[in-house]
Amino acid sequence: MELSSGEKQAMQSNLLLNTSPEFEFMGYAVCALTGNSACSAMIAGDEVILNVDTITVNGNRVISLGYPSIGATTSGATTKKPTTKKPSGNTDTEFQTLVDNMRAQDEDKPTSSQYKLTWGNKLGNKPKPTDKNLMSDVDESLFDTPVYAALKKVYDNGILNPDVCVAESDYNSGFKRSILQSLLDTWSTTKPFTLMHDYLVKKAKVSSDLTEFKKFLTTFWFGTYSRCANNKKIDGSSGFEHVFSGEWKGNTIDGHHNWMKYWRDQEAGNIKYYGYYSEDGQLTGTYEYDWADRNKKTGGMLFGTSPVFDFSLYTACSLVHSGSTACRFTIDGYQLAVTSYTQDCSAGLCLSTSYPVDEL
Repeated sequence: MELSSGEKQAMQSNLLLNTSPEFEFMGYAVCALTGNSACSAMIAGDEVILNVDTITVNGNRVISLGYPSIGATTSGATTKKPTTKKPSGNTDTEFQTLVDNMRAQDEDKPTSSQYKLTWGNKLGNKPKPTDKNLMSDVDESLFDTPVYAALKKVYDNGILNPDVCVAESDYNSGFKRSILQSLLDTWSTTKPFTLMHDYLVKKAKVSSDLTEFKKFLTTFWFGTYSRCANNKKIDGSSGFEHVFSGEWKGNTIDGHHNWMKYWRDQEAGNIKYYGYYSEDGQLTGTYEYDWADRNKKTGGMLFGTSPVFDFSLYTACSLVHSGSTACRFTIDGYQLAVTSYTQDCSAGLCLSTSYPVDEL
């Protein structure tokens, strides 16, 4: 069909029928105010997803986009649909409230227009690398904002050595300390961090004094210990390096649970993506890939969240509900869990690992 001069055509358009403007107005508003980017609803017997994006303008959060879709938000036979059911297993309503509030007030999370996940093929028994990328269309202007810029300094200055059999430099002195302290100072001013701190104080897990709490977190996240199988005297690892940067244990990858780091490694040509085992739309999944010719058989991380959200979530989970899939909750209607473990280190209590699990 040819369009006359001045005419415009929508190649694909979604809208609700037989609903009032008031219904749609309130539906998108409620979805946005609960911090979700996709909300599942049953309307006249059909599952409908209300998709909504928000942006911050002059300090105010406003809706920039709202549209409906049918069923799950992305294609793929193994996509889990968002649910209104409570998380399975041991549940903690207070913790779910914390997650909901952190999600709603995570002003630094990317919108759905600032990144894209293309899961590709579901993996079988003998997976092989492909020439496809998992991530695309990342808006790197995000990395100029304070929360991301603080983490970018960690990566740009190479203060973390991924080889677990290479000793880490002292996190309590010099240039390394200044970068890590700047990161913690920046992240501690955000709303997700404050909500997490208040929750842990209420649970009598940490000091209410922010300075003391940050001292605890410095040891907890940056304290070093050994993962080297050949020499246990080498302190070549930390919880922060493990989660936010990633480590190498021989020919395998350990940790590597942050999407910003994955993106940087992919853009540097160091990632070979295989495909996925499970996926939850644009939020998370399990998948296989190589990083620097080392293999991650089953990788997993949160996408569409800011690094300070992840930091706050993993801190709270590891101190209140540690263990295998022991920390259970929903994000955007998806049932998830976090597996986390802590360990004693020379400086005190340290984080060993913390990562999301979607196959519940």
